[in-house]
Amino acid sequence: MKHRKIQMNQNYLPLSCNIGDEIYPNGIFHFNITRIAEHIQSGSIKVELETIELKVWFKHHFHSRINEEHLLTVDVNKPLFKLKSDLNV
Repeated sequence: MKHRKIQMNQNYLPLSCNIGDEIYPNGIFHFNITRIAEHIQSGSIKVELETIELKVWFKHHFHSRINEEHLLTVDVNKPLFKLKSDLNV
């Protein structure tokens, strides 16, 4: 397996966050979920769609209680994102 290193782009300027943007921190990276969703919806980022069985997913991944008050605000028509940060892909 070939090892790859992230090369720093000296000219890189991160996008600013807008008030209300959903941010997902993961180590040194902070993913702007709102901006990612905008790019997916516009077609500028191609993604692999996957359907999951929630009962199976909860059985293996969910380790907390469901906030039933939050469920009332959930828009089931919006996609759910699973970020994959595997650099070996």
